[in-house]
Amino acid sequence: MKIQCAPCGKNCKYCNLNYLVCSTCEDDYGFVKNETNGEKGSDCSLPPENCDYWDYANECRRCTEGYGFSNDHKDKCIKCKDPNCKKCSNEYTECEECISGYGFVEDQAGEYIAKCQKCPDNCNECFDNYCTECKYGYGFVRDKDGRKTGKCERCPDNCIDCSYNSAYCDNCYRGYSFVRDKDGKRTGKCEACAKNCEDCSYDSKICIKCKYGYGLVVDKNGSSTGVCDKCPDNCDYCYDNNKECSVCEITYGL
Repeated sequence: MKIQCAPCGKNCKYCNLNYLVCSTCEDDYGFVKNETNGEKGSDCSLPPENCDYWDYANECRRCTEGYGFSNDHKDKCIKCKDPNCKKCSNEYTECEECISGYGFVEDQAGEYIAKCQKCPDNCNECFDNYCTECKYGYGFVRDKDGRKTGKCERCPDNCIDCSYNSAYCDNCYRGYSFVRDKDGKRTGKCEACAKNCEDCSYDSKICIKCKYGYGLVVDKNGSSTGVCDKCPDNCDYCYDNNKECSVCEITYGL
């Protein structure tokens, strides 16, 4: 008896043993569940629209982000009812996570409502109009007792991060550093490093790395003064001591 090869069924990738029985569906396709006996059939089909994960093509397990199951059809994914909802995977009418800049609210009785409301200005995440995470470049406004008010304000000038307290900088931009008071304590403000200074990350008045062609001025005891001055003539690098050249210009030597 002559055995011939026949093409697999529609949307079937492999059917090695029997062309009528598919063993693997094409990519992005799944088997259709037999509604009579609840077992896997041999037909392949696309899963429901907006479905991320499925056991069977006609039975979605997880909807795409921004979509949830309908009330009466667990195999159908519908866009979240709240337009500001990011995740409603269990049911499209019940939001589980709001989009950035929105948060859940409470009713007058203090009960949680799965509804998304715009956060206060300059806020990424909030709950009931109380900010829990400020946007980049902003920090929490605190009251006179140091407690968060749930509001956000811009960081001080030349400040990268003030997330804990909007009035107090935790990290200045490169080329800037903390302003310190007479006792050496941070004031929470930033100012530019001294002239010809590249890095003054600890104190704006004390340089720890000078710009190219400049080096630190050293006192009579050999300690750095935190001030930068020009390297000797024909010298490229004199970082540790502006009087002692480390690397000469091309065509010159130590």
